Amino acid sequence: MMDKDLNKTPVIYVQQPVTKKDDEIDLDFVHLFKIFKEHKLGMAKASLGMASIFLLVSFALPKTYESTAVVQISNDLPSKMSLIGGGVGLGTNTVANNYIALMKSRKVVDPIVENLEYKDSFFSTAEENKAHALADSSKWAEKNIALENIVGTDLIKITATSKKPEQAQEICQAVVDNFLTMQTELNKEHQSLLLKFLEERIKEAREESVEAGRRFSEYQKNNGIYSPDEQGKIAISRMDAYVNTLTDLKARQEAKRAELSTVSEQLAGLNENSRIYQINDNEIIKNVRQQIVDKEVSLVNLRSKYTDENPEVERVASELQALKGNLSKEVEAVIASQTASMSPQQSTLIGKKMNAEVEIKVATVSEEAINKKYKEEQKKLEDSPEKVRNYMDLQQEATMAQGIYTNLVNQAESAKIQAAKDSMDIQVVDQANMPLEDMPASPRKGRNALVGFFLGILLSLGKLLYVYVKERKQEMQAKE
Repeated sequence: MMDKDLNKTPVIYVQQPVTKKDDEIDLDFVHLFKIFKEHKLGMAKASLGMASIFLLVSFALPKTYESTAVVQISNDLPSKMSLIGGGVGLGTNTVANNYIALMKSRKVVDPIVENLEYKDSFFSTAEENKAHALADSSKWAEKNIALENIVGTDLIKITATSKKPEQAQEICQAVVDNFLTMQTELNKEHQSLLLKFLEERIKEAREESVEAGRRFSEYQKNNGIYSPDEQGKIAISRMDAYVNTLTDLKARQEAKRAELSTVSEQLAGLNENSRIYQINDNEIIKNVRQQIVDKEVSLVNLRSKYTDENPEVERVASELQALKGNLSKEVEAVIASQTASMSPQQSTLIGKKMNAEVEIKVATVSEEAINKKYKEEQKKLEDSPEKVRNYMDLQQEATMAQGIYTNLVNQAESAKIQAAKDSMDIQVVDQANMPLEDMPASPRKGRNALVGFFLGILLSLGKLLYVYVKERKQEMQAKE
């Protein structure tokens, strides 16, 4: 047994020293600095050499020139857009972005591309090159025209790029001119259609006014009543508030129907009539609309008893305006959600359409409610002699018809004035400038030389690190 134990050999464990892997190298800054000193001349040559190469390449590259122009959005445009529904609730920057999108439209860019000079190339003729450029004019615009809304201002900067100074200026000026022409044409088209519908309704309103006036005059003549008694005058003055309000509501409906017809015709040209926008079915809008109707009825009741200076009349009138403001905000929210993915022209038209529909509905429902109260007030006059009642009815009918006619004529005149104002939504602050021949926008020789210089330094540092790693590996192998 002891023999067996003596024959056993004890096992001794020896811990080997931990060595670094071949690819693990300590960073010796002294050694690194030494290599840097040895190669500093080469680094300087590499940096200057790369700077020289980049500079020479800059001289070889074709020159391009930039011409800039600055236009300003009309100060009252955001508020005007909110009224017509085109940029409802939008700030100046958003409206400017819409105008920038319009400046990139084919209506503006295509005439510029078409007027450029084209030459025969190896694979195609000048006409083919022109056709290709027109087919992809948006790509050309992205490359050669830069549009920027200067942050925090109502200014839009237009920058055009070309190989010739004169052509750069022509392109830049053409963007401004073509855009202004497009805006004028769109405004004229809209206003001419609006005036067409308004003039048709004005003609009808005039005939209705003449006929109502004729019936009233005939009744006066046949019955010998040219002025009611004092009691009749008091009754008529009480009814004037209802007549005036109903006249305003009817005229508002007619004007908005003309607006709606105009917009619908324009949308038909954009194939947008197929889309259905039921804004009047929105529950929030219906609720605010009903509040407006109730407030309209309260106001007309007060005006039938008091003057507009009465504190109660002023309070209810103020509340009515606040409700109309709330309705506008709700309409803005619906329009923004419906038109987010559309072009600026489409969103503007859809905004006008929705606003017109809402205003027509509000005026119609208000008219129905006030007309109901009007008839209730008329019943209170049943004790008056029949001749006096008929006299009052015909007088009020003639007054209302004349009021609608006058109101529509005034709106047509306002539309003509607005057409002139709309063409001035954009004012040119700086006309397109002529770039100097010796000051091209690119290539920028100084910047390119600087880029080459720093690139040379980076390459030199890369080489320095390579030399350092190589020498360290050799030292480690020698120690082993």
